[in-house]
This record gives sequence, structure tokens and C-alpha cells, in this order.
Amino acid sequence: MIPALLAGLLDRGGEFPNRTDSLEIHQARNVRVEADPPMEVQYDGEPTRLTTPFTAHVLRHAACFYVSQEGYELFA
Repeated sequence: MIPALLAGLLDRGGEFPNRTDSLEIHQARNVRVEADPPMEVQYDGEPTRLTTPFTAHVLRHAACFYVSQEGYELFA
């Protein structure tokens, strides 16, 4: 999942030919995730013993990402 997630996040313009169709990018402050059948929820790759559905609230300025200069120039 991590390679698909990174490819989706970094390829905002659809310029990478090997971009996966398994990930969609959406923006929201509140998200409700549902699945049929219910799926196990993981946080940072760790199991939580929880399943969908769940609601997530995105906190403004709560994440900080560090990238190299090369990464910035390639994907900005």
C-alpha cells in the first residue's frame, strides 16, 4: 500500500506512466470510511482491532513532511 500511496500523492499531474489506478486522491476535513464487507483498520501499518466504518477528522497543520531538494524539484 505504501508504494501506491506515495505514487498517488506525488503524481498530482498524472505524469508518471506507471501510476496505479488503485488509489484515488480526495481532499476533506472530515471523512467517513465504509467498506462491504468491513475491513480491518490500521494506523501507520499497525493493527488496531477496529473495523470499518470509521470517521476521521483531519487537523489543520498537524502533519509535517520533509523531502530532499531533489524530491522537491522533481515533484513540486
